Amino acid sequence: MQSIYSQGANHGVQATFKRKPIVAACASTLLLCGTAGAQQTPPEVSAEPAASNTVIVKGMRRSLEDSLTIKRGNSSIVEAVSAEDLGKLPDSSIAEALARLPGVTGERGGDGNVDRVSVRGMSPEFSSTLLNGREMVSSGESRAVELDQFPSELIGGAVVYKTPDAALIGQGLAGTIDLQTRRPLATRGREIALNLRAEKNSNGTLVKDVADPIGNRFSASYIDQFADNTIGVALGLARLDRGSQIKRTQTANFRDQIGIPIDGAPPQQQPANGYNHALLPLFWDTTANTKRSTRTGVMGVLEYKPNRDLHSTLDFYYSRFDTKEVGVFFRENMYNAYGAAANRITLSNVGTTQVGRNTYATTGTADNLSFVIGNAETRRRDKIAALGWNTELKLADKWKGIADLSYSRDARDEEYDEIYGAPFNKAINNWQRSAFSWNIPYDGSAQSFTPVNPNTFKDTVLGDAHGYHTSDAPAWAGGVRTRPLTDALKTLRLSAKRELDGPFRSIDLGLNVTKRDKVITNGDTLLLLASDGKGGYVRDVPAAALRDAVDMSWAGLGYVPRISAPDVVASGVVSNKDLFGGKATNDYGVHERISTAYAKLDIDTTVAGYDLHGNLGMQAVHSKQNSDGFEYRGNNVTPDPKLVFPHSGGASYHNYLPSLNLIADLKNDWVLRFGLAKTMARPNMQQLRAGTSTPSIIDKPGDHYGEWTGASGGNPELRPWLANGTDLSLEKYIGKRSYLAAAAFHKKLLSYVFDGTTERDNSFLPRPSTLPADIVVQRNGSYTRPVNGNGGTLHGLELSAALGGELISKSLDGFGVILGATRLGSDLQDKAGNEVKLDGLSGTAFNATAYYEKNGFSARVSERYRSPFTATSTDVYLQKFISAHSADRVVDMQLGYNFETGPYKGLSILVQANNLLDTQVTYYSNVGGGPDPDQLRPRYTNRFGRQFLIGLNYKM
Repeated sequence: MQSIYSQGANHGVQATFKRKPIVAACASTLLLCGTAGAQQTPPEVSAEPAASNTVIVKGMRRSLEDSLTIKRGNSSIVEAVSAEDLGKLPDSSIAEALARLPGVTGERGGDGNVDRVSVRGMSPEFSSTLLNGREMVSSGESRAVELDQFPSELIGGAVVYKTPDAALIGQGLAGTIDLQTRRPLATRGREIALNLRAEKNSNGTLVKDVADPIGNRFSASYIDQFADNTIGVALGLARLDRGSQIKRTQTANFRDQIGIPIDGAPPQQQPANGYNHALLPLFWDTTANTKRSTRTGVMGVLEYKPNRDLHSTLDFYYSRFDTKEVGVFFRENMYNAYGAAANRITLSNVGTTQVGRNTYATTGTADNLSFVIGNAETRRRDKIAALGWNTELKLADKWKGIADLSYSRDARDEEYDEIYGAPFNKAINNWQRSAFSWNIPYDGSAQSFTPVNPNTFKDTVLGDAHGYHTSDAPAWAGGVRTRPLTDALKTLRLSAKRELDGPFRSIDLGLNVTKRDKVITNGDTLLLLASDGKGGYVRDVPAAALRDAVDMSWAGLGYVPRISAPDVVASGVVSNKDLFGGKATNDYGVHERISTAYAKLDIDTTVAGYDLHGNLGMQAVHSKQNSDGFEYRGNNVTPDPKLVFPHSGGASYHNYLPSLNLIADLKNDWVLRFGLAKTMARPNMQQLRAGTSTPSIIDKPGDHYGEWTGASGGNPELRPWLANGTDLSLEKYIGKRSYLAAAAFHKKLLSYVFDGTTERDNSFLPRPSTLPADIVVQRNGSYTRPVNGNGGTLHGLELSAALGGELISKSLDGFGVILGATRLGSDLQDKAGNEVKLDGLSGTAFNATAYYEKNGFSARVSERYRSPFTATSTDVYLQKFISAHSADRVVDMQLGYNFETGPYKGLSILVQANNLLDTQVTYYSNVGGGPDPDQLRPRYTNRFGRQFLIGLNYKM
């Protein structure tokens, strides 16, 4: 028997039902009509015709049947999602569909849509993504693929492998996600489908002239066969154009401040500084963001199978994803409200909230307050192309040869522009300060900062009211940062398979060679105002840069001025000053050549009267990696490109990855699975970079006079994450659409990656001229970079079920529920014994869907939940930061009707609502920057609004 659901890897669904020919025939028919996307010859499961026993099922129940057939028939422990029909996955991207699977959790991006997923509680970086069995490039500095770049309309289905086998190339430590496009020769007859959606966000339009208030999605798909079903063609086009509206707040620093005691407050000492004052919102800002996302995806498949011996498939995927995000923000600053008398503020009507040992000033009024108005615009374009050619040829003596050649490339262009301003008081030649009242509840809800004078923002001009760059660039008014990226992946795979007799059904041997090159460059430019010749600067806003003011009444601010940052740059009123320190640290290329040889034995035997099948195999992986980067040995006050020096490094090593999958048919539709494997995940590209930051000598008298500041960088010699995993799953299948399953897993980490600090010889760096000659400079300084550690565990329990109402009563036929719950835990420490939290690890996650589908009517309500977790992100300053995310709960609903007969046959209509609860998404940080979890409080809050959609589908 040969696998049904696979790519040229010869990988996937086994002949689970070998001794049940009628069931096997029905299973293979479901797969061929669904999303299996096989690149191998379908198995000949039986000579019996199955058509007379086939009941054609459509819609969600059809999708569920297909998914369960894949889950039950696979030799690994998997979860699967299948399209209900051609181009009819209900989500805008495959990421949102995957987030509903047991053991898979979605991570919402900055616009509120799921763009990445975590498998079994580990960060997306620990899972790999394949397209038709081939490893894909990524748009970011990690290896995690941004799945929102794949329109659901072009994806026939996806399989999440929780346990690997030796023929699964590009597998991840946590799991492997294989996206599958349709295969035309696996489809009966011609299919044409058209889909149209219109959508609107409940937040309205926050920033005008960025995105249309009514978004839209359109897709068209075509599948047909020619030349007596020996040639198949599949084509697809999907277009998305929608706006996202985000209300965002940030309390960057809640602490007590010297010189601003709050009368009447019962302050408690905070260990971070101990001034015995209540904690003030020293930095608070809020942003109105509108983001326009336009995505065009194209898919094509040409399949050729002239006979039983030859099968060749050429597939192509292209996606262009453009985003434009405009944000208008207000930022107050109590931090600089002490020192000079002119800067001091007076507080009144202060209300406090006691939380543990801390007192928070959650309401009050402050006069003489410093603030800025900011405008930011981010423009990003991602272009992904993937081309694959797979050919299978049956050879003599039960041999089959497979050759697979593929290429994928991602090109990203990204630019972030920001401009700052505030009202300027020409009479005193200084920035205007004003009075504001604030309401910032401890839980982060319903925050506001309201100007006492409604004309506070009148006469806003350009400039740096907060003095961010007073020392190095007093004329600073904003900045421009660019982040272009290219990622190219070439793969050649050769394999051969031979059928055997006895307990081993077949042997699969192969070699896969991958060459990957990722190059990232970063630009960091300061925007400087021109001198007015009188000791000041030309601050007037160019008329061409003025836009309609933005209504931010939801944050208490009223209308806030909007200044187009790109138009300020284009006007010529600002000049550019390039910085090299950050650029040198973050410019790099990583180059990899990975050779994987594998052998796999497929097991098919009987033990104690029970059918036992699965596979046993080994991968031998040789990795050769190197990186080139830079180090800047100058300063940003007087940037000098001549002081940028190249850095390089690399490593070569071997890893051996054994795997075992056993599946026992316990009869009466009970299935027991056991998996044992060593898995691997390569470090992120940024961790492998050769670039390093530049330390400096402390030239001010004090305890650390003459010492080096710390430096940081990447590690081109870094080794992968490695883990030994054990899995056990018990499954009960009930009919075609119902099942119960319980699974447990345990992963012992053999190697992991964390940031370690060591000493580095800095004697090659220049000595500053400001340092007196008698000061002896230390030779070594601290250097922080990613290093390998060992030890730690990850474990979990997964429960899942799909139950049809007909199991209870025939009158409930058409009703059903799909349920999944996961409980996860970890034990991971650094070398000092401190707890290390895995990115993306939610201790508890569940998803539930209740549906009805019968006589053309359909309805479903879905909920997904994940408990709090941590995640690493990159800010606009190109720096990585770790934040604690709040629990996330999302509820979606869909109603529809499908015309099954009459003149409108093939037409269906639907209405859909996403993010019905509009739950606030919160990111937490510690008060005072300490590690105490009891002092976590909201830092960022986001409200993304509800999405309402109406759509039409037509299939012929």
